[in-house]
Formats: sequence, C-alpha cells, structure tokens
Amino acid sequence: MTEPDWDTWRHIPHVARWQAAALSLNINPDELQSHRECDTRGIANQAKRAEFDKRLRIVNAQPYSVLRSDPNTRAIQLARFAAWALSIGWDIPRELRALTEPPKRRAADDGEPDPRHRKTLLRIIGALLDLAEIDPDEPPKTTAHAINAKLDLRGGGMKDDTIAKVIRDARDQIADD
Repeated sequence: MTEPDWDTWRHIPHVARWQAAALSLNINPDELQSHRECDTRGIANQAKRAEFDKRLRIVNAQPYSVLRSDPNTRAIQLARFAAWALSIGWDIPRELRALTEPPKRRAADDGEPDPRHRKTLLRIIGALLDLAEIDPDEPPKTTAHAINAKLDLRGGGMKDDTIAKVIRDARDQIADD
C-alpha cells in the first residue's frame, strides 16, 4: 500500500469521514475506495486495519458540528479534523498536522506590499496626515514620536525611525501625485 499523495490531499478541503480516518494513519484513501465506499481489505497489516476501524468508529461518533465547517455538506473539513485529531492525542502524519499550522511566508516575500499597493497606502497615509492637520514642514521624527505615543496607548509601539520613514515616503508620494 502506498502513502497518500499529500501534494493532492492538502488541497482537498473537505473529505469523507473514512478518508479522514485513513489519512490520519497515513493510509492512502485512493487504495481503499470501492464504489465510493471504504473497503478495508486493502490494509494488509492487521494492527493498522484495527486502528483504522477504531479511528473510524470514533470519527463517526462525532457530531457533524465538531468536524465540518459547512452545514450543507456531509463532508468534514480536513484541517479541522486534523486539529481535532491532535486535540484528542492521536499521532497523525506531519503532512496532516501541517494543515493546522498557519501558512508560512514564502522566502521571497520580504513583507513589502507590491509597488501599486504601497503607493496606495502611502497616498492614504498622506491624506490622513493632512486630515490630522499635521504641519508638512514639521520634521518627520517629531510627527513619528507623537504617532508612536498613540500606538503605545493601543499596545503596539514602533521605532520612531520606522514611522518617520513612512511619513517621509507618504509626503514624497503626495508631492509626486
């Protein structure tokens, strides 16, 4: 029996309960399917078959509200199932566990918005500076310090230099428009 094709399964958000139970044991559901039903004869290892039967029984005993996200479908959400399986102490494959983790930023993503989005944000910041009637001749560092004081009150300050750079960029963007 081959392992599941995780490159495919991780992109299938909703699965049948028996498919989820199989995936939780790193069993390929495609090798168990027979006329859209689960056929466990494909599991040669008796201990693994017994564990599959046990897990499927437990999964089937759960109310749909625990494992699915859409009340109009009988399928369960695979990521939600993975989180639930971990919460009850099941050992599940790392590929299934990964569905419970927030997506990781790509290495090429330096956190900067694309240039059009950045331009839009700078224009909005510039307009907000005007709306707040902040003197455009006031040094950016002074404005940054005042903004940072407000951010601190909200529980999330930044470096004045970071804010001052954004203010300068916003003013430059407004001047270029």
